[in-house]
This record gives sequence, C-alpha cells and structure tokens, in this order.
Amino acid sequence: MRRRRHLTPLELDWARQAVHQLCLANHLKPGDETYLSAGLQAFWEVYTARPSVSGQDFWPCAFRKMEEAILAEKRENDRWNYARSLDAPVAPDREATYFDLLRARQGDFTNSIALFDYLDRLPPEQSRLARRLLAQDTLEEARSALGWDTPQLCRVLEQLQAELTRYLTE
Repeated sequence: MRRRRHLTPLELDWARQAVHQLCLANHLKPGDETYLSAGLQAFWEVYTARPSVSGQDFWPCAFRKMEEAILAEKRENDRWNYARSLDAPVAPDREATYFDLLRARQGDFTNSIALFDYLDRLPPEQSRLARRLLAQDTLEEARSALGWDTPQLCRVLEQLQAELTRYLTE
C-alpha cells in the first residue's frame, strides 16, 4: 500500500516561489490569487504523481505543468474580459460599443465636464474603473492596477455598464 504524501511547509514555499517566478517570467502579476491557485494545483498533480521532489525530472516537469496551468488561466481571463469588455456592443442590433458611447459623450468641453462629474458621483469602484479605462488601460491592466481579482472586476464592470447605459439614455 502506497503511503499518502503531504506537502511540508518548505515544499509549499518552493511551489509558491516557483509560481512567483513563472508569473514574473510571463509578465503577470505575481501576487494574483488566480495564478497562484492554478500553479499550486498543477504542482500538486505533479507532486502526487512523482516519487520525490528531489528526483532528477521532478522540477522541470513541475515548472512545465505549472506554467501551462498559469497561461491557461490567463487565456481564460483574457477571453472572459474581452467578452465582458466595454468593447462589446451596447445591444445585439447596434454596432456601437459602450466605449464608443463613452467617448462620444465627451466630444466637447461641456460634455466632458458632465461626464467626469457623473463619474465622480458613481460608487468609488465604478469611478476608479471608468477612469482607468478612459486612460486607455485594458481590462487586465485596470484589474491589476486596482488590485482586484477577476470576479470583482466582472461585478464592477457590469455595474459600470448599467450606469453608462442609464447615463446615455437620460
């Protein structure tokens, strides 16, 4: 009967450091919980399948699997972010996007003041996200700069889209 293995605190620390290094190497935010979770899960799969962390092929295999998992997580985040972005059409029958409408409302000085005044009156999360997007950050850049995880970005983005729709129909 095979004895069940448990991660030691040192091995867990090594795995966390590996995720950190892989995130840096792939230009991702190293402290992001989604990447850490994906990387640690991949590490665990290799850890339970191999006899020892000191084996010759353990770490190359672990790094490869962890990197694959982290990049898969990034692709999923990017896919979701684009689907939920302000680049999406306002309605299925319209070609205009939320971002097009946002820029259109600030065409002259009066509309710019009205828009920024409106953005200042939004809840703080929505206001900060709108300002990041107006500064031409991508959703991933805004999420990272604001220190949010993907579910929080999704929630605030949906709220911001609803507020912009209300603003544009007033």
